Amino acid sequence: MLSPDDRTLLVDLLAPPDAGFRLERAVATTFTLHLTALLPIPLGLAGADLSSFTDPLSILQAIRNYSDRIDIFCQAGHVSVPSQRNDLLAFLEPMVHQVKAPRPGHLFHPKLWVLRFADDGGEERYRLVCGSRNLTHDRAWDVVISLEGRRTLQRHAVNRPIADLLTSLAGRVPAGVPADRRGAITELAQGVRYVEWERPDNVVPSKDWLAFHVFGSARAAAPNMQGYRRLVVSPFLNDAGLDAAWPDGTGDCVLLSRAEELNALGDDWREWLEQHAKIRVLDETAAIPDPDSDEAGLRWSLSGLHAKLYIVERNKEAHVFLGSANTTDAAWGGNDELLVEIVGRVGIYGVEATLGESTGFGRILLPHTLGDAVTETAEDDLRRAFENALRELSALTYTATVEGEHEHPMLWVRSDEPLRAGANFPPDTELTVELLTLTGQPHRPSFGVRLDHRWQLSEVEEITPFLVMRLASGKGAARVEVSSVVLARLVGDPADRLDRVLARRIGTTSEFLRFILLLLQLAGREGWFPEGQGAGAFGMREGDSGVLEAVLTALATEPGTIDDIDRLVKRLTATEQGRKVLPDGWDAFWPSVVGARSRLRTQS
Repeated sequence: MLSPDDRTLLVDLLAPPDAGFRLERAVATTFTLHLTALLPIPLGLAGADLSSFTDPLSILQAIRNYSDRIDIFCQAGHVSVPSQRNDLLAFLEPMVHQVKAPRPGHLFHPKLWVLRFADDGGEERYRLVCGSRNLTHDRAWDVVISLEGRRTLQRHAVNRPIADLLTSLAGRVPAGVPADRRGAITELAQGVRYVEWERPDNVVPSKDWLAFHVFGSARAAAPNMQGYRRLVVSPFLNDAGLDAAWPDGTGDCVLLSRAEELNALGDDWREWLEQHAKIRVLDETAAIPDPDSDEAGLRWSLSGLHAKLYIVERNKEAHVFLGSANTTDAAWGGNDELLVEIVGRVGIYGVEATLGESTGFGRILLPHTLGDAVTETAEDDLRRAFENALRELSALTYTATVEGEHEHPMLWVRSDEPLRAGANFPPDTELTVELLTLTGQPHRPSFGVRLDHRWQLSEVEEITPFLVMRLASGKGAARVEVSSVVLARLVGDPADRLDRVLARRIGTTSEFLRFILLLLQLAGREGWFPEGQGAGAFGMREGDSGVLEAVLTALATEPGTIDDIDRLVKRLTATEQGRKVLPDGWDAFWPSVVGARSRLRTQS
């Protein structure tokens, strides 16, 4: 049964299933992406024991450890521009891939996580997380399902749509995906074909309790939406979408959407709904308990409807569909979308149980009387045209080449094709491109020619493949502006760029020591992260395991971690300020460690 009291955090859904398990591979899809919302994800993948350490150094090292195991696919043109510069975003670059829209007027829109975990004994666990939420900071009402599974010796036909979707992702990226990542994604997809998912409570005792419905260019037959009772929850809808979700127009129906969407329906559907459906909207004053604050009591935690949910009752069973598909013709007839279907008992998963006013989410709904449709303005039309154009511009292939002196480099950015303009744009329409790390220096390319511009940088840390692209027109209240981060292919990137970014984050001896202990813990060593820090071995409190012991243990168990530390040490010793960060006695201690590591490498 669905309840508004069931608060779920994505980092909890992605945490390893049990102690001893570690992430081997994760692939996610999202429509919109906030880069800063992606930053905490590696902490959740590292394990719940690190979830409370959300300072920049903790997040940074978690990303360093997990960036080669995570791939995020998003719609090109829908990567939000951060409000301020953040050095940590540089560590996200390898895992973000921009997908071209499947066809004009349609979108790459699925919201999916597929993860594989393993322990030292070789046991594998799989997890699938599907819902309506994008990887953003939005606080709207959403739905999600999480499935746990184990690999078996035989293929399971139910998994074919998910495996095929995963396999197709790399080919949808205009700039391409590196061969090693493409191979790892293919391997994950092959593993998914053999997974048997754990059966949730109160689903039907049939092998057909689960189905995956992938819409898009390779869409299979539409799911069966016939039934005598149904619930349709969708923030966006239109007449053609209702034709798909309620194909015969018979039986009882509860329809939940946004007021402006309901009011914009055509006359035929408006008349039918008024006679045959219960029309509902979200109570925007609804509050839910806040488990993190005893003082706040009830707070306005969530606002706005973003959930996509369909419940169809037939043959005394409830078919629950949840995922990314809105009740629109674009979603059911051209977008890349995903719905997960589970079949459960009506008393638990049915419409009445879901909407129950005591435990369901019916208590946060209000009746709605259809009113006049809101007339769209010229600014609305222009914004939509700009968004379509920006998706096309973002899906082009861009190359960012590092040139010039190492300390004062230049970044040369080019597009492989001319920048295409939308039809009938206002004459004052302006296209700008700038670097995410270098605000205030926009380039204004012309439509119809290739992007070709060089940015002079003041430091290596300003090198980035993240471009910021904007389309704008008008002034004052009538101004329309859309923007997106666009990922270029980076060529000639200095090998020590990320090490420089890391070194800049470490300004004290205490931070240096804490970072090393964090690095060792994220590499698999437990117990090297004491809560207090004081005097002791290399600055650790007396009685605690210090850096000396931790480093010696790493030589025997995780020698690759020594290489990470050595790169950081070399970066710090390159400057006077960096040398001050190193603890007393480090110059005498560290060369011995590096020598031991070198001998181990030779022996292996």
